[in-house]
Amino acid sequence: MNLNWITETKFTRIELVLVITFLLGLFLRLYHLGTDSIWSDEWYSIWLARHNVFDIVNLTSVDVHPPLYYLILHYFITVFGDTELSTRLLSMVFGLCSIFMIYVVGSQIFNKEVGLLSSLLLAVSPVHIAFSQEVRMYTLICLLALLSMCFFLRLLEQYSLKASLGYVLSSALLIYSHVFGLFIIIAQNIYFLAQLIAVKERPTLKFKIWIVLQGTLLSVYALWVPNLINQAFRIQQSLQHIPAEAPSIDAISSSLLFFSSDIPLLFSIFLILSLFSIITYEKSLGRIDRKNSVKPIENYRWHVRISNLNPAFFLLTWLLTPIILPLIISNFFTPIYYPRFAIAASLALYILVAKGISNLHSQRIKRAVILVIIIVSLVYAANYYSTVYKPQFRESLSYINNNAKSGDLILLFNPTHYQEIVPLDYYVKRTDVVKQILPGSVLADINAHKGQLLAHTNGHDRVWIVLVGSNIDPSMNDEQTKQTFSESYNLSYCKIYHSRFYASDIQVLLFKRAN
Repeated sequence: MNLNWITETKFTRIELVLVITFLLGLFLRLYHLGTDSIWSDEWYSIWLARHNVFDIVNLTSVDVHPPLYYLILHYFITVFGDTELSTRLLSMVFGLCSIFMIYVVGSQIFNKEVGLLSSLLLAVSPVHIAFSQEVRMYTLICLLALLSMCFFLRLLEQYSLKASLGYVLSSALLIYSHVFGLFIIIAQNIYFLAQLIAVKERPTLKFKIWIVLQGTLLSVYALWVPNLINQAFRIQQSLQHIPAEAPSIDAISSSLLFFSSDIPLLFSIFLILSLFSIITYEKSLGRIDRKNSVKPIENYRWHVRISNLNPAFFLLTWLLTPIILPLIISNFFTPIYYPRFAIAASLALYILVAKGISNLHSQRIKRAVILVIIIVSLVYAANYYSTVYKPQFRESLSYINNNAKSGDLILLFNPTHYQEIVPLDYYVKRTDVVKQILPGSVLADINAHKGQLLAHTNGHDRVWIVLVGSNIDPSMNDEQTKQTFSESYNLSYCKIYHSRFYASDIQVLLFKRAN
């Protein structure tokens, strides 16, 4: 066996650090990957992916998100299963690929050092670590946005059929992954048109070719446009976390804070470093003389100038378009903006920050800044691992699955009105019990639910009642909650088990018919 290639292969310093960064990102995304329970949004993804391809397309046409992620997840769980770990592996893979792709895009825009720093920022970002551990499409959006930008930049530098095909394919997949992918394409168009109008040295990509590429994208997306229009009217009603009132201009800063993992210190550092991305400076006269304090101004004279305006404009267009345009739509049409929907814009912020770090002349300061960002990010990542953020459906429903008797009734009151987002069947796999999800807030109007509850409990000696979210009244203690079901519903049941999962607002009660 010829092993000469081993001794002949040499890693540059940049490549070695990139490999280490990739391994760090892998560890941070694998750690505790299957620990948390599947929560509502994740269960909805799994529930959709369990359907056949035709049904997935039909169901997403009346949803608020396009079907691509669910189609990929459908085939993924067919091979790897649908456990917490296996379903989240798909998002983790997309997240890891994004770490490499942001290195490529950062290198295209500036240089390899900026690309490497960008990949490091993405690798340790707590918000991206969290998305890489969630059965949703957000890491896929980031990966496809980076691929689309990569081919877009290649086309601007030199047209080729290969780059054109890569651009159309990646961009089409992007807009079929999430509706906010359209804003990434709009950002590209804004930048391209600005280059044609304002820059003396126009891009090598001809306007006619660009129109053909955009027309191809539009024709590929045309079949989904009617669904997109209907989804725009439904998005606020379907997604209850989107506020009914139109967002204000403050949403821009709150979005940037979200991209900084909701860490105020990182947010401040990122803003300062983003400013440094367009500033270069050098000492033009004098040197530090600690013994002579007579000429301090001369000793500290610096020459500062603005540079990198074109790359900075490109990145700012990428960063702000998916934020500002949805805010405009939300104020003049219907509320659609939610920070996580614009997560692909955070990649532009990381590249800007990376360039700001690269512009620091002092190696000591540069290393100190990098170290602070890594330490702060890892501290908050550690807090993410140790804190229960997702509803504890597994803990609560698995107890029922293990302790229910044949013929028991399980009633789960779900305030969201959507049965498919509650993983009752996922964690309670028993076929000898009766499972029922009831919509609405049971505690909001006790009398309105009394008849419905009595009808369901008739003929069952034991009834498990599961309260989720707003069905749990924080002003009521455990005894009051038990009394609500024992007396207000007039059930003639005696409580034999009660548990409240405080970290996630899930309450489980078991009633037994009195003899």
